[in-house]
Parts: sequence; C-alpha cells; structure tokens
Amino acid sequence: MNLTADDDAARDVVRVGHDRCLQVRAGAGTGKTRELVGRIVELVAAGTAEIGELAVITFTEKAAAELRDRVRAALEARAATGPEPERARAAAALDDLDTATICTLHAFARRILTEHPYAGGVTPGFEVLDEVSEQAARAAWWRQTLARMHDDPDLERPLVTLAAGAAVRAGMLEDVARALEDRQEHLATLAQQALPAVPPLEDGPLLRQVRHICALRASCATPGDALAAHLERLERWVDECTAGDEVTRLRLLAGRAVCARPNAGTTAAWPDGLKQQVVERLEAAEADRTAALDRVLVPAAQAVVIWLARAVRDAAADRVAQGRLTFHDLLVTAAGALRADGALRARCAERWRHVLIDEFQDTDPLQLELAVRIAAADPAAAGGPWQAVPLRPGALFVVGDPQQSIYRFRRADIAVYAAARRHLPAHELHLQRNHRSRPGILDWVNTVFGALLTPGGDAHHGEDPGTAAGVVQVAHQPLRAAVPADPAVPIPVRVLGGPLGAARGAGRVPAAAVRAQTAEDLAALARRIVVEGWPVRTDDDPGARADDAGGPVRPARFGDVAILLPSRLMLRPLESAFERAGLSLRVECQSLLWATREVDELTQVLRAIADPADRLAIVASLRTPAFGCSDRDLAAYRLAGGRWSPWADPPEALGAGHPVTRGLARLRDLARRVAPLPVDEAVEAVVDTLRLLQLAACTPRPRDAWRRLRHVTAAARCFAADAGVTLRDFVAWIELQADSGARVDEAVVAEPDDDAVRVFTIHGAKGLEFPIVALAGLASSRRPEPPR
Repeated sequence: MNLTADDDAARDVVRVGHDRCLQVRAGAGTGKTRELVGRIVELVAAGTAEIGELAVITFTEKAAAELRDRVRAALEARAATGPEPERARAAAALDDLDTATICTLHAFARRILTEHPYAGGVTPGFEVLDEVSEQAARAAWWRQTLARMHDDPDLERPLVTLAAGAAVRAGMLEDVARALEDRQEHLATLAQQALPAVPPLEDGPLLRQVRHICALRASCATPGDALAAHLERLERWVDECTAGDEVTRLRLLAGRAVCARPNAGTTAAWPDGLKQQVVERLEAAEADRTAALDRVLVPAAQAVVIWLARAVRDAAADRVAQGRLTFHDLLVTAAGALRADGALRARCAERWRHVLIDEFQDTDPLQLELAVRIAAADPAAAGGPWQAVPLRPGALFVVGDPQQSIYRFRRADIAVYAAARRHLPAHELHLQRNHRSRPGILDWVNTVFGALLTPGGDAHHGEDPGTAAGVVQVAHQPLRAAVPADPAVPIPVRVLGGPLGAARGAGRVPAAAVRAQTAEDLAALARRIVVEGWPVRTDDDPGARADDAGGPVRPARFGDVAILLPSRLMLRPLESAFERAGLSLRVECQSLLWATREVDELTQVLRAIADPADRLAIVASLRTPAFGCSDRDLAAYRLAGGRWSPWADPPEALGAGHPVTRGLARLRDLARRVAPLPVDEAVEAVVDTLRLLQLAACTPRPRDAWRRLRHVTAAARCFAADAGVTLRDFVAWIELQADSGARVDEAVVAEPDDDAVRVFTIHGAKGLEFPIVALAGLASSRRPEPPR
C-alpha cells in the first residue's frame, strides 16, 4: 500500500493498522518523526497498549531525548483536548513516561541484558565501556594478541609467508582483527576450523619455464629492443630466485610480474613471428607465477584469519565473563540470547508488545533481528532465521528513508532495509511532503538525485532496490514542498567553480590545489553573504506557522552559514583560508576536532616524546608555535650537520642559542619529565609546560583552541583509566580518531554569542537546519554536473 501523507486513508493506517507491520518511508524533512510520535500516541490513547509496553528505538541519545520530549508534548495535548477515555489514558501514560523504553539500540540491548543477565550469560551489574575506554582496551588487547601471534609456532610459517609474499604488516593484521570484531556474531563456524598447512613454495617449474623463454633473446636481431631488454632483466631475476632461500624466492616472486607490456619490442626485430610467441609464453608464465603464489598465500591468509577469529571470539567471551562489555558486545550478546532462549523471547514479547524503530535506514543488522524475535507471533518458535519468523499483527513499526543511510561505519547497511522490505509483510506509507525546504531547493534535489539514484527496479512501488556490482541502490523519491516559495528570500542553488572534477579528472590540477582554491572561494563567499546582507528568515516570530513564509526577514550573519565537509581533508585549507581572510570559523563536530591545527600540533609533540626516533614528528614539533622554529632555522641546523634527535649533540657551528638547538633541548627535558607519568598527567604536563593555553590566546579564535585542548586532556583522563596503556597508545588512538573522521558525531555545546561560520561533517549535520548551506569537497569526475 503506497499512500501520501495527504491521503485520509493514511491517517487510518497510522491509527488502526494493526493487521500487518507498518513501514513508513520518508524523505528528509517529511515529518517521519511526527508519524512515529503519532503512532505512539494513537496506540496509547486507543487503549491498544500502555506506554510501558512500547519499545521505541532510535539512533542517537540526542534523538531519543528529543523523541521523548515530543511524545510528552503530544500526550499532554491529547490529555488536555482529546475525547474521553483517551484523555485519561494519555494522562496515565504521562505519569509513566519517564520509565518508558524510548532509547537507542544499544540502550535497548543493555536493558534486555540488565533485566535478564543470566539468560544473556553476563554478570549482573556489568559495565559498558565508553568509547575512549573501549579504544584503550582494544589497543592493549592488540598488543598482547600481536605478541601471542609471533610466539605461536603454528603461525610462524603463515606470518613469514604473508610478510614475504604479500608485504603484510602488523597494521594490516590489526585491520583484519577490527573487521572480525565488527562481525563477531558470525565467527563461530570460522573459529572452529583447523589451521590449514602452508605448502612449500613450488617455483622450480616456473623458473625453468622463464629461463627457456629468456634464451630466445638470442634470436632478436635489434640491440636494445624493449622486449629483449625485458628478457634480460628476467634472466637476472631467475638467477636471483635460484640462488635464494624460500623466503627470498617468495619475495622476489611476488615483486615482479613476468609478462611484458603488449607493445614491448618491434615485430621486425624478431624472426618469423617469434615476438608474438614470446609475449604469449610470458603471459602463460605470468599465470603460473600467480598460481604459485596463491598456493602458499591463500592457506597462509586463511590460517591467520582463523587464528584471529579465535582470538576475537575468546576476547569477547572474556569481556562478557568479566562484565566489561563494549557497545557491540551488547548487541551480539542480546541477539544471541534471544536467538537461543525461547523463554527469554516470550518474556520480552510480553514486556514489549509493540516495537517502533526510528531512522530504520541506519539500522545495525542485529537491530532487525532483535525486533523481529520480540515481535514474533510465536516467540517459542522464533529461534530460526529472522526472515522466516512470522510477526504478531501490528507489533512492528519502522520509519526510515534509504536515501539518508550514511552511517556505514556504525554497521548501518541499506541491504538490511531492502531485506526488511522483502521479508516483512507491511503496509507502506510514503511521506513526500517536505516541511524544511522551499521549492527552489527541492526542485534541484529532485533533478540531481533523480539522475544519480537510478536502480534497476522501481523502489517506489514495492520492488526490490536495484543492485549494481553487489551494491544495493534505491531510487530517488521526489519530494514536494509543504512550505511555499518566498519572494522576499530568493533561494538559488549554485555550483561554484568550473564543472565538477573536470580539472582533476584531466590530471592538470593536484587535489591539494583544488581544496585550497575551494577554501578561498568559501571564505570569499562568506564575506560576500554578510557584506551584501543576503536576506534570511528567522524563527523569532512565535505566531508564524510552519506553512507560512516564516518570521521576519533580516540580513544574514556569519552564524547563518554552515559548511558541510564529506571528510577532514578540507578542514585545514578551510581554516587557513578563513584565517587569512580574518573571518571566524567554528568547528562544530568532534569528528573534525581531531583534525584541527591545535590538536594536530599537540599530537606531533606527544608523538615525538613517545617515540624519539620519529624524525618526522620531531621536525613537525619544532615547527609548532610552542617551539617557534622557522623553516630557515631548520634548514640551517640540518646544513650544519645537525641530527633530528633530542639526544644528539648539537652542531658546534651553531651554538647552544640556535632556535633548533634550544627546541631540541626543551623537547629532551620534556620527554624526561613526562616519561614516568601516566598518560593523562603526561598530556597535561605537555600542555602546561609548553603554555599551549596561553599561546592560544594569540590565535584569532582562542575559545575554539581552548575547547579543543581541553577535549584532548579529558580524553587522556578517560584513556588512562585502563591500566597498561602508554603515551604511544594514546597518540595512536588520536590518529585513529582523525583518520576515521566520522566516528564521533555529537555536536559540541553551542555558544549563541559566537557569530562564526559553522563547519560540520555531513554526518554531524544530519537533522540540523541553517538558512545558508555550502557543500565543499564534492568534486568528482564520475558525477554529472548538477543544474545551475
């Protein structure tokens, strides 16, 4: 059933639809939260369920708090103006609202385990590690795990094989371990497999084959022929392989392709079509080289993955036994308990008769399993695959828009949304009226995304979303403006610069130059907006309705402008451009905070202290304002024979008063002072000794610098709560936050008196509204140019 929000029947589905699962698919700003709140109030007011019998699951703690407030307001309105007995039911629901289950997915899983700890196999009173503590514990676990890997004789040959034949390093192994941690619910079968044996490298036939091909070089009539030169290099390569041990042969075998370029050599230099024969034989030898590598690398990789799967499984079991769970442990443990225990499913189904999920497009794969098993028609028989579990009529209600699925790093998977549409019987209510944007913006959005989102099937009418190369894609659902056009506030959508990605696609302009020019354009645009007094509407008029033009018109301020970045790469050029222009820029997301100048400079100093052999960190530290060495000073020091080490003797020609000499001496003294300190005290000692807070007072925006430095020191205190962590671990954790970009998305506390252009990641800006928004860093040669 496909309905618009304007249809009278739609309201009946929301009010009454208890015969089947109801899914609401909504676009941005189309009031999907309003529909969810309406569903909650209708269930309570109609007497279908009490507020305590509802499990309302949303994505973030902020969203859960806002949803609770909106439910409270709706219940208060129904209790004041609704008909009897709805008023009494709404009033009773208000009394119990503070204990109602309106929470995030992880909080819901935690509630299940708290109320039924023994069913989940956890210790009553277990704790859940916060993000910083989880990262610290993971770093400590990986150090121990890496040491055990190198001490295990069963892994000696696989690890040596992968290092020599595939250049696998410890960081790559850690990435594999992280991927397995994110999928720990699927590791049981993998972890039970035996480690495969790695056979000896059989490269003798290949080397003999290549040597025979190289002997044909004597038939070439032209000295210096490219193909003949290639055969000469191959002959030397065969000699090296023959003389080396197995590890050397494996490294050499992996480091050179045997086949030649298709156009190598000239046909006339080779008699009777011999060139073509040589090329074909080399191509066959290349296939044999790849097969010889695969025969040893594949079982070696399998052995390492199986070993790591066991380590991840055992670590998760230890955390559960010790009562120190991560956020992902909550989901895995709760889902596993529901999957295995029919009595627990029955108790949860009795406790929560209706499950309502907001932002369903960002659901974790385990979320749907939790919901389906609780909403099952027969909880006792709901232990099999969730796709085969029949549901109680009206027990599951989900709201989401697949076009807004952006949290893949949190295991959000649009394929789960597609699977839900395939397997869950549902009425679908499509909400297409947008209450946030005016027609000018929506016309542009519909044009652009109507062209970009083009799956094979029609996702509007119940068919499965299209797929391309295994990637699920959904069709764009056109949006209609509920807010009329406003003649007083023109809303153009403009693309700045030339065609998107044209310069980069042609290889004429480096990416860094594109980012720098984009930042300069944005700074100029921000100044122009304020100088020209672009008109914006305000929400200052309490009598303005949502569908009216809005509040009074006023000239735009810097605080009316938001810049959205897809990644942290644009942040440093943007900060520099705004600083040169004398404009204020405020970073609003902690995910970007880790990549800001102040945090990066502090990180360089901490890295230099934690690892005095890191010459790059030492030079970067000396270039910070805390040490004040210019590039001229650094060049003079190096030309005088100086070494990049705090422990090295300075060049005699420069003397003790040279800026770099003084800086290295200061860095040495600082390292001696903080080396024995815990992580949090070490970080605070660096900040205090270098007077970073005082130096920040000289920057254009000291409040931002102070906030960022305080955030780092607070993170260090949380990080130091776990024993055994080192300053090097903390530096690695900071770098992980900067590299991962979108791991933390909560906006920092707003400062209303700070009139500055706001900067968000696209993730961090979700759900917010600004009069003027600029998207930066979107250049791509694979996208058609949007309409102007």
